[in-house]
Amino acid sequence: MNTKPVSNEKIIELDDKKYNSAGVLIIHRFSSKDCVVLFKSSMYVPSGVNKGKYYCDIPGGGIDLLDNTIEDAASRELFEESKKLISISSKNLKLAKDIDSFLELPGRRLSGKRKAGLFACFVCKLSNVSSKIYNKNRDILKKIKMDHVFYETIELVRIPILNIKEYFKDKKISDIKKQCEIKDVNDEIQYITVQASKCLFLANEKNIYDGVIKFSDNKEIPNDIIYNNSRGLTIKYP
Repeated sequence: MNTKPVSNEKIIELDDKKYNSAGVLIIHRFSSKDCVVLFKSSMYVPSGVNKGKYYCDIPGGGIDLLDNTIEDAASRELFEESKKLISISSKNLKLAKDIDSFLELPGRRLSGKRKAGLFACFVCKLSNVSSKIYNKNRDILKKIKMDHVFYETIELVRIPILNIKEYFKDKKISDIKKQCEIKDVNDEIQYITVQASKCLFLANEKNIYDGVIKFSDNKEIPNDIIYNNSRGLTIKYP
């Protein structure tokens, strides 16, 4: 008999604050530019003026019953939404929070309704973020069946921080009422969710981009994404 608890949303209380969701804002140097790494949703907008568009977002989501800490939730969400590309330990994310490489926003809309709580966003600069490995994991996943959470994204996207700073110049956070449109490292316009846009704005306002915690120690290890003779990889930050 399966005795594993059913995963569900919950709220974690910490320092007199309530958190209902968590994620990781990744910084990575690419083509001599510091970039924010986002992931494009596999679900396109079905109607309205934005019909057919795919939005980029920070890897993150609701806290599950199995998550003991906000760091656990952020680590799990990053692993899932990066298609097992990136694994950052809760210990490393705790370091980011302790040195204030960390942002808080009103909690995301969960289960179709607003729930009390904050979105905990850990900001980290990673030395190894491979779109080649992400694409390989994605392509293998197309051929096998795994938990649906590993199919939530379709593309790794890099947004130069210089583009972000230019976009938000002379703007206030109250100006962010719809998805922002910012050019990526390939000079293509990307549509960024309101929540992610506010995270980018706050990171800029707090100068976190300049003082972000850096993690270099990593190793590429095989994971359980396998099809025929092809096997996926995970970049593990212990």
